[in-house]
Parts: sequence; C-alpha cells; structure tokens
Amino acid sequence: MARKTLRQRQERDLIKQQQEEEFLANPFGFNEEKSTDTRIGQLQEKIERLTDSESIMLEIISTFQDTVFIPDVGGYYTFIYLPKTPNITFDQFPLIACIGIFKWGFRGVNFHWDDYRNYTWQEVAGTLHVINQDEIEYMRSVPYANFLTK
Repeated sequence: MARKTLRQRQERDLIKQQQEEEFLANPFGFNEEKSTDTRIGQLQEKIERLTDSESIMLEIISTFQDTVFIPDVGGYYTFIYLPKTPNITFDQFPLIACIGIFKWGFRGVNFHWDDYRNYTWQEVAGTLHVINQDEIEYMRSVPYANFLTK
C-alpha cells in the first residue's frame, strides 16, 4: 500500500478540521438557511422580528392551516386554550403531543410545561393546528408559550 504524500495528508486533515468545525457549529444538522418552500421557512420569515406570544401565535395559525377538531394519539398540535376553572395557571397557546382521547377531552404532553396536561373539548377555542413530525423540533424552539392565571 502506497503512503500518502504530504499534500494528501494536509488536504485530508483540512477536510477533517472543516467537518469538525461544521459539526460544532451545528451539532444536530439543522439547516440554518431560511427556506420559504416549507411551513417552517414561511413561519421563520414571519416571526423573525416578533417578540410577543400573541403575535407569534397569530402567525403560527396563519401558517399551519391544516386543522382537526379531534387529535390523533401520537400527533402534534398547537391551539388556543381558554379554561373556565378559576385560580389556575395555564398555557393559552399549548404545543402538545396527544397521548390520549377521552369523552371529556384529550391529554397531551405540553412541550412548554414539559409535562402532560388535560384539555376539555369545550375549552379549546376553535380547531387544533397540525404540526408535522419534521416540524416539531423547530416549533419547540419558538417562544410563544403564554402562561396566564385565570
């Protein structure tokens, strides 16, 4: 087997160093460039200068127009929630993974709380906006939780 020349070894080392730097800058492989071809790209463009959760949620609703009234177990959703129970703290704009459907409503892991919550049908304002599996990681990074006390 022939030994590599000094130039070949230097090129190999340079490529390895570039790959390591790229990995350290972006360890999960997210594409930082905005692409308006996807819903995430469209949303990024719309919310890049927004700071309040209500404005961000309005843009989310206008971008994620696939909606359902009843979630599927295992699906991801965001919606507007207006509980009637007094003296409770709640997330007005939950981002959830549905883990159960019941007569009274549904249960979901709320990513803003990092815990599960129960949601009754009557307290969901409107429909649930579907978040696709390849979009959930980005959506978890969007700061639109709106914690309120009734």
